[in-house]
Amino acid sequence: MAACPLLDVATQGKTEEEVKINMKELIEDYMKDPDTPKPEMQTLISTSITLSNISVNLGDDFHDKKAASPITA
Repeated sequence: MAACPLLDVATQGKTEEEVKINMKELIEDYMKDPDTPKPEMQTLISTSITLSNISVNLGDDFHDKKAASPITA
């Protein structure tokens, strides 16, 4: 099981790898959905707590903003 409290989403899977894949897809879908409120990039960076790194595509809206470090969940 994995959760991303900042976005208020959670997922599960039978294996750790499946959970990572599910979380990556969940966050990417969340960020693409125009109807969901998105946190500011600085909020994402400053409140990030990482137990297991997975790379996530945050979408085109966030590519134009400068980040101090890569975003992982």
